[in-house]
Amino acid sequence: MLSLSLIIASTGCTSNKKNENGNQELENTRETGENSQNDDRSITEDKGKLQNIKVLLDWVPNTNHTGLYVALKNGYYENEGLNVSI
Repeated sequence: MLSLSLIIASTGCTSNKKNENGNQELENTRETGENSQNDDRSITEDKGKLQNIKVLLDWVPNTNHTGLYVALKNGYYENEGLNVSI
């Protein structure tokens, strides 16, 4: 019963818009492009401000936390405007 309801719910999230080849088309509007440019401007304006984030690990540092430490060491968080402490 749960499987059936999940299938029905997931099909409701799709679009039936097809092009002449029978493939689904993706809508690409000019408005979307303009909004993404505005978002880029706000990111560059706030580039000097870092948001403080504290990451709490699940007991002790372990191998599954490697990506967090690599990103911290390589400055990936700062590139995204985050001041992360682990």
